[in-house]
Amino acid sequence: MKTRAIIAILLLLGVLGVAVCGASASATGDDPSSSGPPAEEFETIPQHEYTVSGSSYTTVQYVDTPRPPFGDYRWWDEDFGWLHTFDLTGKVLLSVTLEIRAWDVDNPLPGYSEYYWERDKVYVDGNYIGELTGVGNDWSVTAFSIDPCLAEAMLCDGKMDVWLDIDAGGPGLREPGSWAVTIDWSKLTVEWDECPHRVIPELPLGTISALLVSLASLVVYQKRRVIRR
Repeated sequence: MKTRAIIAILLLLGVLGVAVCGASASATGDDPSSSGPPAEEFETIPQHEYTVSGSSYTTVQYVDTPRPPFGDYRWWDEDFGWLHTFDLTGKVLLSVTLEIRAWDVDNPLPGYSEYYWERDKVYVDGNYIGELTGVGNDWSVTAFSIDPCLAEAMLCDGKMDVWLDIDAGGPGLREPGSWAVTIDWSKLTVEWDECPHRVIPELPLGTISALLVSLASLVVYQKRRVIRR
């Protein structure tokens, strides 16, 4: 009986050792030899932009090209960005959501402190909106809700620039270089209503130049007043 008990304990320790070793390996980062997800797992977008109406309107726009960088397994030094568009003229925004389908996002990393997690940070027009979340070696969709007022300020030129900082790291986190990710598509969903009298003004170049000259003159004037005092 003692012999059987000892064998059982040794077997249990062996299983635990394998589990710990496997977990430790996952925390070291992604495999540099990996080429990313199989080609057949990418989704086909039949309609890249459409609008549906009800009590309000909803416009959906997908971006999944060029490929690469979309569809490519990319590392910390291969950050990239893309562009969404939306004409704000005659519209008031009710809600704005950005969704990103990504593969192999190790955030969170079960069993490990946040120090080890993959940090793929997303920026919209220079504004940080959050990190991708998901699981290793599988697909996930991260949704970011953007405040409509902020989105209107971003879309005053009809464009929304998205930037992905891959394996960004940060204060108290591991240095970049361990994690990689593949982006399949980005989806912008805008719920809006009609606002017929809203017009997005376009300032002519001459007006912009005149404003800059006036601002410069005001600065010089203020400096002279300080000197005289």
